[in-house]
Amino acid sequence: MTEPMHQRVVTVFEARAPYFAVALSNLAVVLWLSTGEQFDLQRWARVTAQIAALTLGCVFILPLLKNRRAVASGLLKYTNRRALGLAYAMAMLIHACALIFYHWVTETDVRPLTLFIGSFAYLTLFLMVLTSFQRFRSQLSGRSWKVLHRFGLSVCVLITALTSAGGVVERGWISVSSIVLLLLLLGFVARIVAATAIRAR
Repeated sequence: MTEPMHQRVVTVFEARAPYFAVALSNLAVVLWLSTGEQFDLQRWARVTAQIAALTLGCVFILPLLKNRRAVASGLLKYTNRRALGLAYAMAMLIHACALIFYHWVTETDVRPLTLFIGSFAYLTLFLMVLTSFQRFRSQLSGRSWKVLHRFGLSVCVLITALTSAGGVVERGWISVSSIVLLLLLLGFVARIVAATAIRAR
């Protein structure tokens, strides 16, 4: 039986919603900053980082949402979880472009340690994105794929948590950084609870 057109539209939108959210939020930021007398490149780089961090928080908190009636079941399908992860990679790519443009225009130097950690994180993220496609995923065993993605997620979460903690110290608890920290904390607790439940079986 052919799926009704409106249902197909809803299905496609659900699968693409994370991409739309990241793209539209970044577009809104650019339009907002363009209304000023001068485009603030530093703020642009900072806000793109916050968008990426919030997206990662949504990825990390997913285990907490499993089997919850408040969340539509379609959100937790593999294809939609994958879309959310790829949307995070998309947000990080936009953030990288903002950072590169900022340092290029202002001619400010990047600290070697920051450059090393950032490059390592982006390399890990690139490998995760690459192996999210079946053609490359098939080259890895199931165990290797899980190790890579768990390690990559841990790296991203750790770096985001540290930078968000710095943001809280700098701007206080009423900030985007505190929301990101809360999401990461809830996701961490959810993983501990889930692991404990599995061992108890």
